[in-house]
Amino acid sequence: MKVWITASRKNGRVFYDVKAGSDGEGAAINGEARDLLRATYLKPLRDAESELTPKKGSRLSQILYNHDVFEDEENHELLKIMSQTNKDIEEYFTEHDGKELLEDVNTYLDDFSIENNKLSSRFNVSDNSLKSVLERLSLKLFNQSVSENNNQGLGSHNLLYIAAELLLLKKSNYQGLKLGLIEEIEAHLHPQTQIRLIEAIQKISEENKIQFILTTHSTSLASKVKLKNLVLCKDGCLYPMGKEHTKLREGDYLFLERFLDSTKSNLFFANGVILVEGMLKIFCYLLLPKN
Repeated sequence: MKVWITASRKNGRVFYDVKAGSDGEGAAINGEARDLLRATYLKPLRDAESELTPKKGSRLSQILYNHDVFEDEENHELLKIMSQTNKDIEEYFTEHDGKELLEDVNTYLDDFSIENNKLSSRFNVSDNSLKSVLERLSLKLFNQSVSENNNQGLGSHNLLYIAAELLLLKKSNYQGLKLGLIEEIEAHLHPQTQIRLIEAIQKISEENKIQFILTTHSTSLASKVKLKNLVLCKDGCLYPMGKEHTKLREGDYLFLERFLDSTKSNLFFANGVILVEGMLKIFCYLLLPKN
């Protein structure tokens, strides 16, 4: 099956249609089919730390809310935990040191209220909906040398954000499309960390049958993508580099992966190559074009 998306701009707004079928025309697909085509998208200018902190509509709460673990909204274990927490907090402000604070607040409210509409208050953590509970959660970095995440950089938070987003793609019983779209995956990352990340992404992809489409400006990261995972796009045509699509032998893949790195790849794509040895010969070859 092929899927097409067409978009047009009218009066400053974008309108799009999604069609599917075996021919060039296709037919409009229903809502259920569209839901199976959902993809996980990470925009380039992502504020990873902000997205993983407690707030209404946080990205973290959306990820968790759509996970299978939180499918039972009415009787989830977290609701029982929060219910007990609210009881403990209410008890603290009615029977312990916080009692005087709550009484002062309610005294002020009583003074502010009209006679037939007396107001009062109580302290609690959250209401009783699962979504509200999840919006109170945060995801923080922790390691053996740094107990709090205040000293962690943007790169570390970018890794944490990617790890959280992968929760949506790692679904064992999901029959829909497992597709991750990540722009500028190398954002704020050291080259060594970039290499470690792309190697891990490829391993996750193979183990969980997830497809990733990545954009990057990093030659270090791009050079570490396995040839079998590449699809070349040229003149409107696609050329997958998997073994079943090429005439390359196993040894050819090993050879190319060895030399197609960020320093040697120019040898394969240059119109001509001059190999020199020693600094003196370099200066001599620089004079050749002038002569």
